[in-house]
Amino acid sequence: MHQRLWALAIFAAFLLLAATGCGGGLISVEGVVTLDGQPLEGAMVVFTPVEERGQPASGLTKSDGTFQLKAANGKTGAAPGVYKVVISHSEASVGGPPDPSQVDTIMREMKKKAVKDAKAKKSVLPIKYRSAQTTPFQETVPPKGKIILELHSE
Repeated sequence: MHQRLWALAIFAAFLLLAATGCGGGLISVEGVVTLDGQPLEGAMVVFTPVEERGQPASGLTKSDGTFQLKAANGKTGAAPGVYKVVISHSEASVGGPPDPSQVDTIMREMKKKAVKDAKAKKSVLPIKYRSAQTTPFQETVPPKGKIILELHSE
């Protein structure tokens, strides 16, 4: 009887791991970005994990402001967790989706660009949206519906 309980416990643990994808599967995350009430095309949306176990995910907005996240491994979705949402916009962002495997490089470039644009005052977006330290946006995956990110040029 004791062996049967152990076998059942191991089987249950196996099912739990399979259901969660051995640490959490990816969850589809979609949203829309607006600037002063208008859809923002070509904005890079990067979800930066607040917790160490999270994985960065990113997406590029279309002409209607919508985006869909892709994880760093290139698969659609984001891992469950809490994220700071960083948004950047430049002419270089328009033209194709970001390479999810380059999220760290993208974040470094976004930070450099944010500083440079702030000095030159060229950016469409205020600097507060372009840094994980100052962004007002924090989201939890899985989301409770479509994520709406309303930006203001102020």
